[in-house]
Amino acid sequence: MAFRVLITARAMDDISDSITFIAQDSPQAARKWKTELQSLSLSLRDYHRARYRLTADDVDLRHDN
Repeated sequence: MAFRVLITARAMDDISDSITFIAQDSPQAARKWKTELQSLSLSLRDYHRARYRLTADDVDLRHDN
């Protein structure tokens, strides 16, 4: 079952700021980081449970999907 991955405006701003910061030292590293982050983010649709398991502290996040 695929899930939707929502990235908030605040997260997008943080990502943009991070890319700008990394690019100050290495534009190539910034591009690579952005590409890898996009790939990992998209993979959460199908592999969220295998990659990020809930812990006992995550009781509020549990649901039946």
